[in-house]
Amino acid sequence: MRSRATPELPTPSKTTEPVDTSEALRLALAKLPVCSPELLVDRALLKRVDTKFALRVEQLPNLFSWLEGRYAVVRAGDVPFDRYETTYFDTDSLTFLNQHLRGRRPRHKVRIRHYRGRRLSYLEVKQKTSAETTLKWRRELSFGDNSIDAEGVRFLEEVCPISARELQPKADTNFDRIMLVGLSTMERVTLDLGLEFVAGAQEHTLGPVVIAEVKQDRQRWRTPIMLALRAHQIRPLSISKYCAAAALLIHGARVHRYRPQLRELTRIASRSALHA
Repeated sequence: MRSRATPELPTPSKTTEPVDTSEALRLALAKLPVCSPELLVDRALLKRVDTKFALRVEQLPNLFSWLEGRYAVVRAGDVPFDRYETTYFDTDSLTFLNQHLRGRRPRHKVRIRHYRGRRLSYLEVKQKTSAETTLKWRRELSFGDNSIDAEGVRFLEEVCPISARELQPKADTNFDRIMLVGLSTMERVTLDLGLEFVAGAQEHTLGPVVIAEVKQDRQRWRTPIMLALRAHQIRPLSISKYCAAAALLIHGARVHRYRPQLRELTRIASRSALHA
């Protein structure tokens, strides 16, 4: 007998001919309801558990077909995605990067993020705790402001163990984000496409690779999105966009521990080329 707690999901479709991914993605997203402002606020999840994945962009349309009636899409104006531009701050010795690579808990990230579609900018601090939960604090900035002013210094003194005066911009990440929220599950799902990394004069793109993140109030492996990812053989991957950018672009960063993640991203990109 099927457990009532297990959502029934459709069988993935099988295609033998190439499809226009952009058009298929647009059509798949159009079948999802639009998230209301009230639902988005209710799914803020500033304290949460995060699980990350990497997949190919051509997998998205079929993945979304599994989620109809279970998730709503957040729209920025008339489009179902928003442009995110992020600057990560760190010390000269890359304290935050090294904490992440060593698996230290608690650890922090400091960034300024611009939400282009919504014309919002925030100074944000994320903390990964010893309990594997993520805490997030943010302070709104004037749209497009990429500096830490006196108010920002005071904000960081309250939530970050490193003085703002020791922090400098180290790397930028730019991408388009699709965001889904659970209609009956306490979840947000983000899917980042067209990833670009920049550090100084160096640049790198991830091409067809999508970084997905499922944000939940607590770890739940049998929600519709988790079951859909597993059915598509998409496994969790411990991946950080800042760490990836540093590993690829920051000279002198000691990132040998991050090579397995970079190899996995390369493998996924290669598989996408084979499916093109």
